[in-house]
Amino acid sequence: MLDGITLNNKFRVNVASNSNWTLNVSSLTSNFLAIGSDANMNMPPSIIGIKKSNSSTYVPVSNNPGMITLGYRGNQTASGNQFNMDIKATPGFDFNGGSYVIVLIFTMSPQ
Repeated sequence: MLDGITLNNKFRVNVASNSNWTLNVSSLTSNFLAIGSDANMNMPPSIIGIKKSNSSTYVPVSNNPGMITLGYRGNQTASGNQFNMDIKATPGFDFNGGSYVIVLIFTMSPQ
């Protein structure tokens, strides 16, 4: 659990935009929703990281939007407008096993 669990190419993104754009990720809540008697109520969303598959840096999830990548106007055939994203969970040993839920919000905005 210290090294985390990685799901490569978990999300596929195709962008068609009439302006340059940024893609951000955030969470709806400040903690995971814990389901079950042993699950911790205070597991933060920052144990999750998201990155563009060809990037080396994971963006930790929080209530504040974190930029995953940026791109340029055009459809999915434009350079950089079609890509995969990886997700990694690194809870360590600080949290009990159990079922947890969190809502991730992906926001695309003009630059």
